[in-house]
Amino acid sequence: MADTKISALTSGNPAQSGDLLAIARAGSSLNVTAGSIFSLFDKLLNVQVLTATAANSTYTPTSGTGSFLAVLIGGGGGGSGASGTNANNQFVGGGGGGGAYVEYFNSAPAASYSYSCGAGGAGHAASTAGSGGGNTIFGNASNNCAYANAGGGGGAPAGTGAATTYLTGGGTGGAVNLSTWGLNGMDGQPGFSSNNAMRLVQSGEGGSAPRGGQGGASVGGAGNFNGKNGLNYGGGGGGASSNNNNNGVTGGTGAQGLIVVYEFS
Repeated sequence: MADTKISALTSGNPAQSGDLLAIARAGSSLNVTAGSIFSLFDKLLNVQVLTATAANSTYTPTSGTGSFLAVLIGGGGGGSGASGTNANNQFVGGGGGGGAYVEYFNSAPAASYSYSCGAGGAGHAASTAGSGGGNTIFGNASNNCAYANAGGGGGAPAGTGAATTYLTGGGTGGAVNLSTWGLNGMDGQPGFSSNNAMRLVQSGEGGSAPRGGQGGASVGGAGNFNGKNGLNYGGGGGGASSNNNNNGVTGGTGAQGLIVVYEFS
């Protein structure tokens, strides 16, 4: 029979393993069965989303899982706080770093795996640096493992009542560790304060987690502003900003980490 162009095919029942597919090629045709195409790929069996931050939480593969891909995002770091001591002070905090992203493939699953999703780092008030987030950990030394390192906290706030400028460092993004493939988290941005005539104050934005959440936005202006929280999953918290006398405003909290397991038959 004559070859049929794909554009001329009509809708119907899904292809079965014994069906014959005709693929036209210049001067000839190539016959391929649907079953031979299916055999090139593992079938997606289930997807498990793991969010527990407690140490030694347990992941159990779904029955029939022949392989899996675990995707990990580390916890985001917290933004640093800010505090002025009088009406002439401008203080800013730096943003926390974003958590790392890693992928881990296993073709011979064990019966179960321990894991923990990294907690987000706390944002701090007054003149205190933000806390680093928690590492996201999958497995252990006995059954292979993968780590998505957390983002670091924003640096200790800087500012002054004198006519000068200051930068407050941002937290370092989480680094890839023990994975099939991965991406480092983005660094938190530094905060900037200037006590010149412009009285410019702008806190550092939190670092984003690759394929995860964005960092908390930068804040600033004529007033006192708490830092913005990082977005799920793995975004770093933004730094706080203080442009006049204030007992302390708090940096944004980093977002927790995550594990998604794609299971294949």
